Amino acid sequence: MGTSNGQIVAFYQAMDGDDIKLVISGEPKGHVQRVDIMDPEVATEWGSKLGTPFSDMYSKAFGACKPATGDDAGNVECVASQSKYVTYIFSGKWAGPQDIIPPDDTLKSWTVSKIIWHAKAQ
Repeated sequence: MGTSNGQIVAFYQAMDGDDIKLVISGEPKGHVQRVDIMDPEVATEWGSKLGTPFSDMYSKAFGACKPATGDDAGNVECVASQSKYVTYIFSGKWAGPQDIIPPDDTLKSWTVSKIIWHAKAQ
């Protein structure tokens, strides 16, 4: 159990040794609201997986991406073009503020660090 935005959340972690590979979260005794994938062996049906560069998936961030929040602050979250229920967390190096998206030229080299499935469209 934990909290997110003031709400109690139940979560289950799939681990390989000390590495968290998958987190399934939702309301206690309710429905799954979110699945976070951090396993580099898992790919989407569109071929994207951890380590895929931003430039392989997007030409620009505008309209698809926003600054990530919570545990992912400092990164960028982008909605998959194939499904509004899937987002990607991109991470990389940038010295700018966490609450804005880096320029597209900087994002080109950022890579997927997490894939998230959401129960509600993003």
